[in-house]
Formats: sequence, structure tokens, C-alpha cells
Amino acid sequence: MDALTLTGASLNSDVDRLRLLSHNLANATTPGFRRDVAVARPFDAHLSAQIDRSQGALRYSANPLDVALEGEGFLVLQSAAGPVLTRHGALQLDSSGRLVGPDGAAVMGTSGEIVLTQSEPRIDQAGNVWDGDKQIGALRVVRAPAEATMTSLGNGLYACDTPLQELEAPRLRQGYVEASNVVPMREMVRLIETMRHFEAGQRLLRSHDEMLERALGVLGEP
Repeated sequence: MDALTLTGASLNSDVDRLRLLSHNLANATTPGFRRDVAVARPFDAHLSAQIDRSQGALRYSANPLDVALEGEGFLVLQSAAGPVLTRHGALQLDSSGRLVGPDGAAVMGTSGEIVLTQSEPRIDQAGNVWDGDKQIGALRVVRAPAEATMTSLGNGLYACDTPLQELEAPRLRQGYVEASNVVPMREMVRLIETMRHFEAGQRLLRSHDEMLERALGVLGEP
């Protein structure tokens, strides 16, 4: 592969990396958001995104409808397109008392949807949901296998391409929300480094173009 082709592939990768970093920064305040990590693949001119599953900081909200997961796992929402995963635990109640996610999709329990008669349920560490003195269900918490491909759907929601596994011993904290795991300062440093690398590639292409122009001029002389 010649130097010009390699430089072009490097510029394409830089563009993909800039897109991923910009997406991360735009979601730095989205609860439960998982940052995209740029992954280079052999013989490919483009980068692909890999989800960083590390946990974000847990922030106390005092809202009884908020839940945060400690360690691994995802809540399951039933969207119009099917089940989706999230760690965006800022939950709400719809007009019929269903527990729903921020986008209005029903939060799934181990036995289906969860319907409450009051706005201040008790949710214990294992995910059991109590409506007053009555346990009405348990939040469904699943894990995605390490080899699974997860696709970001926006607003802290993800699709998974493999069957989900029930998490046997989830750890939840009521009244907390998990922040994005994006560290803005680190992403800004990576953004600046990538922009400088891209600019260096542009200068190399410009120099190569000028060299070819001079060579053609010399060859064209009588």
C-alpha cells in the first residue's frame, strides 16, 4: 500500500474518531450514557465504535422513582421496536401508573410491566418493588455478554444483538441516578490530539500534491 493511500486511510479514521468523540461530549450529561471507544480494525480504512461499559458516578437525587445500578447490568424497557437496554434510571409514572423510562417506554419487571398506585414506591437493593406494604414485582435486570455488539439508540438506550442473560444478584440504589461515564476533559484532550493528527495528514497530502505538480512541470519541459 503506497504512502498516499495510507495517509487517506488515516484521515478517514481521524474523521470517524472525531465523530465518536463529539458524540461522547454531546452526551456527557446524559444519565447512564456509555462512551464510545474508537477501535481500529486491520485492513479497514474506518474505525468502529465499541461501548465502554465502565460505571459512571452515582448521584443522589432523593427521588424515589430514580434507581441506579451498581456494577454490571441493564434495565429492560419495552419500546415499540422491542426490548431495549438502559442504565438511565430516572424513571417516571405514566397516566395509568405504569413505571416507564425517560422516553415513555415501559420498564419491564421479571413478570411484565410494573403498575403502581402511588408515586413513592420502595425499591430495595435486589430490585424488588413495593407499593405501600405490598410487593408488586421486581425490576428485570440483565447483562449483555462481553462479546455482544451493543448499538446506541440515543438518550442512554441500547440494542443488543445477542440473547440477554438475567443478572442473578443485581445491586440497585433507590434515589440515585448514574451519570454518564464520559470524562469531558479527557475527551477534549483526545479531540485536540485527533484534530492535530488530521491536520498533519492534510499537510502531508498537500506536500505530496505539490511534489507531483513540480515533477509534472519538470517532465513537461522541452
